[in-house]
Amino acid sequence: MNRQFVLADLPGYGYARISKARKAEWRPLIEGYLKDSPKLWGVVQLLDVRHDPTDDDMTMLDFLAELGVPTIFAVTKVDKLGRNQIATRVRELSTQLGLDPDQIVPFSAQTGEGRDELASALMSLLAMPDWKMPAPDDAAEMADAAEE
Repeated sequence: MNRQFVLADLPGYGYARISKARKAEWRPLIEGYLKDSPKLWGVVQLLDVRHDPTDDDMTMLDFLAELGVPTIFAVTKVDKLGRNQIATRVRELSTQLGLDPDQIVPFSAQTGEGRDELASALMSLLAMPDWKMPAPDDAAEMADAAEE
């Protein structure tokens, strides 16, 4: 995107129309990519605002948290709901996901609603230090431990 970053769509989670066997085949590839990609700067996890999170959504949320991957949560298809319904669903989803409602970006590809907020969240994520690198204090502690 503008030669600054690449967006990669990972298949096999959420409402992908594939067999369970195919989904199971993809899982190690996707998880390996998320764990081992040297260029991974963060993840945007998409959730349909009209549906509760699936077991796969929750598994991915836990997996990303375990890895410490910076994650933006975007709820999609908000154009299908009224303004009050969107706020209610964001609160419900935030409770189900264990997030603060401010951590969820309501978005519509149809109307562009939330586009600027999502772009801003992406730019903030890209401006963060590399999450795979230890913080300076952690690096010093690791060096001290190695010397012992």
